[in-house]
Amino acid sequence: MSRFGVQPARQALTDGRWTYRLAAERLNVPPLHLRGAVLGHTAPSSAIRDRLPVLLGRPLSGLFTREALAAKYNPGNGPGGRQRPGESWITSYDA
Repeated sequence: MSRFGVQPARQALTDGRWTYRLAAERLNVPPLHLRGAVLGHTAPSSAIRDRLPVLLGRPLSGLFTREALAAKYNPGNGPGGRQRPGESWITSYDA
């Protein structure tokens, strides 16, 4: 079970026929972070909070639960959170 439960953003991405990889590329965030936030394993970063509503054309409150939005994003939590700093793939993102 995830920390916050599956978020409404998952259905919104599916409805828009977005893959995690393609949406993450458009948002300029790591795909594992987007997946982790949408599946409720980690809180969404400010980049996701700012850009995902614009990409999907829906309000932020309709994409994530109150609990997920109230939690502070910690890059060390969730999928891929234990990657070594300085890994080349992580430096191209601004999350």
